[in-house]
Amino acid sequence: MIVNSVAILQVFSCYLNAETHVMAHKTSINIILTVGTIAALIYGAIVGREYLSQGPATVDAPPLAELKFVSELDPQYEIFNKEDCQLDGVDEWTANAIKIRYQGRVYQFRPYFVETPKPELLDSTQDILRIQAEYFGDPPLSKLMEQGEAANQFLREILTERPFRIITRFEPERGTKSLYAFIQVDIEENTKEGVRNIRKYLSAILVREGLASITAKSSHTPFGQNALDFRGHLVSEREKAINDRSGIWAYSRLAQKLDELRQEPDSKSLEIVEDNEEELTTPE
Repeated sequence: MIVNSVAILQVFSCYLNAETHVMAHKTSINIILTVGTIAALIYGAIVGREYLSQGPATVDAPPLAELKFVSELDPQYEIFNKEDCQLDGVDEWTANAIKIRYQGRVYQFRPYFVETPKPELLDSTQDILRIQAEYFGDPPLSKLMEQGEAANQFLREILTERPFRIITRFEPERGTKSLYAFIQVDIEENTKEGVRNIRKYLSAILVREGLASITAKSSHTPFGQNALDFRGHLVSEREKAINDRSGIWAYSRLAQKLDELRQEPDSKSLEIVEDNEEELTTPE
Protein backbone atom coordinates (compact mmCIF):
# COMPACT_ATOMS: atom_id res chain seq x y z
CA MET A 1 0.00 0.00 0.00
CA ILE A 2 2.83 2.34 0.90
CA VAL A 3 4.54 1.59 -2.41
CA ASN A 4 1.33 2.37 -4.33
CA SER A 5 0.84 5.64 -2.51
CA VAL A 6 4.38 6.71 -3.31
CA ALA A 7 3.85 5.85 -6.98
CA ILE A 8 0.64 7.85 -7.09
CA LEU A 9 2.34 10.85 -5.50
CA GLN A 10 5.15 10.66 -8.08
CA VAL A 11 2.68 10.58 -10.96
CA PHE A 12 0.68 13.49 -9.55
CA SER A 13 3.91 15.48 -9.07
CA CYS A 14 4.86 14.89 -12.73
CA TYR A 15 1.41 16.02 -13.83
CA LEU A 16 1.68 19.22 -11.82
CA ASN A 17 5.13 19.93 -13.31
CA ALA A 18 3.81 19.38 -16.87
CA GLU A 19 0.74 21.56 -16.27
CA THR A 20 2.95 24.29 -14.85
CA HIS A 21 5.19 24.10 -17.95
CA VAL A 22 2.18 24.37 -20.32
CA MET A 23 0.74 27.33 -18.44
CA ALA A 24 4.10 29.08 -18.53
CA HIS A 25 4.30 28.44 -22.28
CA LYS A 26 0.80 29.86 -22.88
CA THR A 27 1.63 32.88 -20.78
CA SER A 28 4.74 33.54 -22.88
CA ILE A 29 2.70 33.31 -26.11
CA ASN A 30 0.05 35.68 -24.76
CA ILE A 31 2.72 38.18 -23.79
CA ILE A 32 4.29 37.98 -27.25
CA LEU A 33 0.91 38.46 -28.99
CA THR A 34 0.03 41.40 -26.78
CA VAL A 35 3.34 43.11 -27.44
CA GLY A 36 2.96 42.49 -31.21
CA THR A 37 -0.55 43.97 -31.25
CA ILE A 38 0.56 47.07 -29.39
CA ALA A 39 3.49 47.50 -31.79
CA ALA A 40 1.20 47.16 -34.82
CA LEU A 41 -1.21 49.78 -33.44
CA ILE A 42 1.64 52.19 -32.77
CA TYR A 43 3.05 51.65 -36.31
CA GLY A 44 -0.39 52.14 -37.88
CA ALA A 45 -0.91 55.39 -36.01
CA ILE A 46 2.48 56.72 -37.11
CA VAL A 47 1.94 55.75 -40.77
CA GLY A 48 -1.63 57.12 -40.81
CA ARG A 49 -0.47 60.46 -39.38
CA GLU A 50 2.23 60.75 -42.05
CA TYR A 51 -0.29 59.85 -44.83
CA LEU A 52 -2.82 62.41 -43.67
CA SER A 53 -0.18 65.09 -43.40
CA GLN A 54 0.64 64.62 -47.10
CA GLY A 55 -2.92 65.38 -48.25
CA PRO A 56 -4.93 63.40 -50.81
CA ALA A 57 -3.07 61.87 -53.74
CA THR A 58 -3.71 63.46 -57.14
CA VAL A 59 -4.26 61.53 -60.37
CA ASP A 60 -3.60 63.19 -63.70
CA ALA A 61 -6.80 63.32 -65.79
CA PRO A 62 -6.54 61.96 -69.34
CA PRO A 63 -6.31 64.55 -72.10
CA LEU A 64 -9.67 65.72 -73.44
CA ALA A 65 -8.85 64.24 -76.81
CA GLU A 66 -9.05 60.75 -75.29
CA LEU A 67 -12.53 61.43 -73.94
CA LYS A 68 -14.02 62.49 -77.26
CA PHE A 69 -15.67 59.76 -79.29
CA VAL A 70 -18.48 61.46 -81.19
CA SER A 71 -16.19 62.82 -83.91
CA GLU A 72 -14.22 59.59 -84.31
CA LEU A 73 -15.29 56.54 -86.25
CA ASP A 74 -16.30 53.58 -84.12
CA PRO A 75 -13.65 50.89 -84.82
CA GLN A 76 -16.45 48.36 -85.47
CA TYR A 77 -17.33 50.21 -88.67
CA GLU A 78 -15.70 50.34 -92.08
CA ILE A 79 -16.22 53.04 -94.73
CA PHE A 80 -16.82 52.50 -98.45
CA ASN A 81 -16.47 55.78 -100.35
CA LYS A 82 -18.33 56.09 -103.64
CA GLU A 83 -15.20 57.08 -105.56
CA ASP A 84 -13.48 53.85 -104.48
CA CYS A 85 -16.34 51.59 -105.60
CA GLN A 86 -18.27 50.59 -108.69
CA LEU A 87 -22.06 50.85 -108.59
CA ASP A 88 -23.51 47.46 -109.44
CA GLY A 89 -26.93 46.90 -111.05
CA VAL A 90 -28.23 50.42 -110.31
CA ASP A 91 -31.47 49.88 -112.25
CA GLU A 92 -32.40 47.13 -109.78
CA TRP A 93 -31.54 49.05 -106.64
CA THR A 94 -34.16 49.31 -103.91
CA ALA A 95 -33.94 50.85 -100.47
CA ASN A 96 -33.25 47.34 -99.15
CA ALA A 97 -30.69 46.33 -101.76
CA ILE A 98 -27.96 48.79 -102.77
CA LYS A 99 -25.14 46.94 -104.49
CA ILE A 100 -21.55 48.08 -104.89
CA ARG A 101 -18.44 46.34 -106.12
CA TYR A 102 -15.27 46.86 -104.11
CA GLN A 103 -11.94 45.19 -104.87
CA GLY A 104 -13.65 42.57 -107.01
CA ARG A 105 -16.31 41.67 -104.44
CA VAL A 106 -20.01 42.62 -104.54
CA TYR A 107 -21.64 43.95 -101.37
CA GLN A 108 -25.35 44.59 -100.87
CA PHE A 109 -26.44 47.15 -98.27
CA ARG A 110 -29.61 48.59 -96.76
CA PRO A 111 -30.01 51.49 -94.30
CA TYR A 112 -30.61 51.08 -90.61
CA PHE A 113 -33.88 52.35 -89.12
CA VAL A 114 -35.99 52.84 -92.26
CA GLU A 115 -38.20 50.76 -94.54
CA THR A 116 -39.83 51.77 -97.82
CA PRO A 117 -43.09 50.25 -99.13
CA LYS A 118 -42.92 47.35 -101.55
CA PRO A 119 -44.08 48.33 -105.04
CA GLU A 120 -45.84 45.00 -105.67
CA LEU A 121 -48.51 43.03 -103.85
CA LEU A 122 -47.22 39.48 -103.47
CA ASP A 123 -47.50 36.78 -100.85
CA SER A 124 -44.05 37.79 -99.64
CA THR A 125 -44.91 41.51 -99.42
CA GLN A 126 -48.38 41.43 -97.85
CA ASP A 127 -47.16 41.72 -94.26
CA ILE A 128 -44.80 44.64 -94.85
CA LEU A 129 -47.44 46.48 -96.90
CA ARG A 130 -49.95 46.03 -94.08
CA ILE A 131 -47.45 47.43 -91.57
CA GLN A 132 -46.63 50.31 -93.88
CA ALA A 133 -50.33 51.10 -94.42
CA GLU A 134 -50.89 51.29 -90.66
CA TYR A 135 -47.80 53.43 -90.20
CA PHE A 136 -48.75 55.98 -92.87
CA GLY A 137 -52.34 56.35 -91.70
CA ASP A 138 -54.18 54.04 -94.08
CA PRO A 139 -53.45 55.43 -97.56
CA PRO A 140 -54.96 53.60 -100.54
CA LEU A 141 -52.93 50.47 -101.26
CA SER A 142 -52.34 51.51 -104.88
CA LYS A 143 -50.86 54.84 -103.74
CA LEU A 144 -48.71 53.12 -101.14
CA MET A 145 -47.17 50.79 -103.72
CA GLU A 146 -46.80 53.66 -106.18
CA GLN A 147 -44.83 55.63 -103.61
CA GLY A 148 -42.74 52.56 -102.88
CA GLU A 149 -41.51 52.61 -106.46
CA ALA A 150 -41.03 56.39 -106.21
CA ALA A 151 -38.81 55.79 -103.16
CA ASN A 152 -36.64 53.36 -105.11
CA GLN A 153 -36.34 55.78 -108.03
CA PHE A 154 -35.49 58.66 -105.69
CA LEU A 155 -32.78 56.55 -104.06
CA ARG A 156 -31.21 55.61 -107.40
CA GLU A 157 -31.11 59.22 -108.54
CA ILE A 158 -29.63 60.72 -105.40
CA LEU A 159 -26.96 58.03 -105.01
CA THR A 160 -25.88 58.16 -108.65
CA GLU A 161 -25.84 61.97 -108.80
CA ARG A 162 -24.37 62.84 -105.41
CA PRO A 163 -21.24 61.76 -103.51
CA PHE A 164 -21.95 59.26 -100.76
CA ARG A 165 -20.25 56.86 -98.41
CA ILE A 166 -21.45 53.62 -96.85
CA ILE A 167 -20.46 52.98 -93.24
CA THR A 168 -21.06 49.44 -92.03
CA ARG A 169 -20.11 46.87 -89.42
CA PHE A 170 -21.35 44.08 -91.71
CA GLU A 171 -24.42 43.18 -89.66
CA PRO A 172 -26.58 40.95 -91.88
CA GLU A 173 -30.30 41.41 -92.36
CA ARG A 174 -32.12 38.21 -91.52
CA GLY A 175 -33.47 36.36 -94.53
CA THR A 176 -31.73 38.50 -97.18
CA LYS A 177 -28.28 39.07 -98.63
CA SER A 178 -28.18 42.68 -97.41
CA LEU A 179 -25.90 44.12 -94.74
CA TYR A 180 -27.09 46.95 -92.51
CA ALA A 181 -25.30 50.27 -92.95
CA PHE A 182 -25.45 54.00 -92.40
CA ILE A 183 -25.30 55.82 -95.74
CA GLN A 184 -24.24 59.46 -95.77
CA VAL A 185 -24.97 61.62 -98.81
CA ASP A 186 -23.43 64.99 -99.65
CA ILE A 187 -26.23 67.27 -100.82
CA GLU A 188 -26.67 70.94 -101.62
CA GLU A 189 -28.93 72.94 -99.34
CA ASN A 190 -30.13 76.52 -99.55
CA THR A 191 -29.30 78.58 -96.47
CA LYS A 192 -29.34 82.26 -95.57
CA GLU A 193 -25.69 82.39 -96.49
CA GLY A 194 -26.36 80.75 -99.86
CA VAL A 195 -26.05 77.23 -101.24
CA ARG A 196 -23.71 74.96 -99.34
CA ASN A 197 -22.83 71.29 -99.31
CA ILE A 198 -23.82 69.34 -96.23
CA ARG A 199 -23.71 65.67 -95.33
CA LYS A 200 -26.93 63.91 -94.37
CA TYR A 201 -27.97 60.36 -93.61
CA LEU A 202 -29.96 58.72 -96.38
CA SER A 203 -32.44 57.38 -93.82
CA ALA A 204 -33.24 60.94 -92.68
CA ILE A 205 -33.62 62.11 -96.28
CA LEU A 206 -36.07 59.32 -97.10
CA VAL A 207 -38.14 60.03 -93.99
CA ARG A 208 -38.18 63.77 -94.73
CA GLU A 209 -39.42 63.05 -98.27
CA GLY A 210 -42.27 60.98 -96.83
CA LEU A 211 -40.99 57.83 -98.52
CA ALA A 212 -39.92 55.66 -95.58
CA SER A 213 -41.16 54.51 -92.20
CA ILE A 214 -39.00 54.32 -89.07
CA THR A 215 -39.66 50.62 -88.57
CA ALA A 216 -36.40 48.83 -89.41
CA LYS A 217 -33.58 47.68 -87.17
CA SER A 218 -31.84 50.40 -85.16
CA SER A 219 -28.24 50.89 -84.08
CA HIS A 220 -25.92 53.45 -82.58
CA THR A 221 -24.33 55.57 -85.29
CA PRO A 222 -20.73 55.12 -86.44
CA PHE A 223 -19.80 58.35 -84.65
CA GLY A 224 -21.12 57.63 -81.19
CA GLN A 225 -24.72 58.87 -81.26
CA ASN A 226 -26.98 56.40 -79.48
CA ALA A 227 -29.91 54.80 -81.25
CA LEU A 228 -32.60 56.64 -79.26
CA ASP A 229 -31.15 60.06 -80.10
CA PHE A 230 -30.88 59.21 -83.79
CA ARG A 231 -34.44 57.85 -83.82
CA GLY A 232 -35.54 61.14 -82.24
CA HIS A 233 -33.95 63.00 -85.14
CA LEU A 234 -35.83 60.80 -87.61
CA VAL A 235 -39.12 61.41 -85.79
CA SER A 236 -38.51 65.15 -86.10
CA GLU A 237 -38.00 64.70 -89.86
CA ARG A 238 -41.21 62.67 -90.04
CA GLU A 239 -43.21 65.44 -88.38
CA LYS A 240 -41.98 67.90 -91.01
CA ALA A 241 -42.98 65.45 -93.75
CA ILE A 242 -46.47 65.10 -92.24
CA ASN A 243 -46.91 68.86 -91.98
CA ASP A 244 -45.83 69.30 -95.60
CA ARG A 245 -47.81 66.24 -96.79
CA SER A 246 -44.67 64.92 -98.44
CA GLY A 247 -44.62 61.62 -100.29
CA ILE A 248 -47.00 59.02 -98.89
CA TRP A 249 -48.36 61.44 -96.30
CA ALA A 250 -50.22 63.26 -99.11
CA TYR A 251 -52.51 60.20 -99.37
CA SER A 252 -52.79 59.43 -95.65
CA ARG A 253 -56.41 59.21 -94.51
CA LEU A 254 -55.24 59.84 -90.96
CA ALA A 255 -53.44 63.01 -92.02
CA GLN A 256 -56.54 64.15 -93.86
CA LYS A 257 -58.60 63.54 -90.72
CA LEU A 258 -56.13 65.62 -88.72
CA ASP A 259 -56.57 68.43 -91.24
CA GLU A 260 -60.31 68.34 -90.66
CA LEU A 261 -59.88 68.35 -86.88
CA ARG A 262 -57.47 71.27 -87.07
CA GLN A 263 -60.19 73.38 -88.57
CA GLU A 264 -62.35 72.93 -85.48
CA PRO A 265 -62.02 75.57 -82.72
CA ASP A 266 -60.91 73.17 -79.95
CA SER A 267 -58.37 71.18 -81.95
CA LYS A 268 -55.15 72.92 -80.93
CA SER A 269 -54.01 69.91 -78.97
CA LEU A 270 -54.11 67.81 -82.16
CA GLU A 271 -51.79 70.04 -84.13
CA ILE A 272 -48.41 68.71 -85.13
CA VAL A 273 -46.12 71.62 -84.42
CA GLU A 274 -43.07 71.88 -86.58
CA ASP A 275 -39.92 72.10 -84.49
CA ASN A 276 -37.21 74.58 -85.25
CA GLU A 277 -35.05 72.81 -87.79
CA GLU A 278 -31.74 71.70 -86.43
CA GLU A 279 -29.09 70.33 -88.69
CA LEU A 280 -27.76 66.95 -87.67
CA THR A 281 -24.05 67.43 -88.00
CA THR A 282 -21.82 64.54 -88.90
CA PRO A 283 -18.05 64.44 -89.30
CA GLU A 284 -16.62 65.33 -92.66
